[in-house]
Amino acid sequence: MKELLNDPILAQAIVCLKDERPDPAVPLSADAIASVRIQAKLEQHDADVNLLLSLAEPLPVEPPEEEPTYGIDKTKFNLDITH
Repeated sequence: MKELLNDPILAQAIVCLKDERPDPAVPLSADAIASVRIQAKLEQHDADVNLLLSLAEPLPVEPPEEEPTYGIDKTKFNLDITH
């Protein structure tokens, strides 16, 4: 995706999408639900644009999962099961 975002056409399309953010104006006569709806639309729009932009960054390397010990020190036990 990082290579794709280097394409000026795609980059311009994302800029256009960002510029098409919904109008945050809510008429004073509107009820509280209308205000909440427009806020949700704004938040979703920003999240969508940020998601597209974040795809250009590599995912962080996840650390390996530790084996669960459940509080038991395995060195105190003979775990050789070959005999």
